[in-house]
Amino acid sequence: MYALIVCNGSIIDYSYHKKFFEEADFIVCADGGALHLQRLGIKPDVLLGDFDSIEDKHLEYYKEQNVEIFKFPSEKDMTDTELAVDTVIDKGYKDIVIIGGTGTRLDHTLSNIFCLSKCLIEV
Repeated sequence: MYALIVCNGSIIDYSYHKKFFEEADFIVCADGGALHLQRLGIKPDVLLGDFDSIEDKHLEYYKEQNVEIFKFPSEKDMTDTELAVDTVIDKGYKDIVIIGGTGTRLDHTLSNIFCLSKCLIEV
């Protein structure tokens, strides 16, 4: 059993990650990660973030799909990925897969790498 966190970074080959999408027990999209899943027609369990990376029409799409949505203020002390990690840890998951956590912005990539240390400490 594992939780999958989908971030807004680069996912070059969706087919390579298909197994993770299909076998995850719980899927959380961190903000713009929702765009990846919408392209694939996959419904996440939770969508969270400050939603600075997606348009309202995408939020409406997921509301219509009855996805649980948590909106956070843009002025916050945690990244959207950190919020997603906390969510899956709070749900009791010890195995966490993060896809799209690197490859676009260096500051986000470094923050997500730092977030991995939090997983090791808290899980």
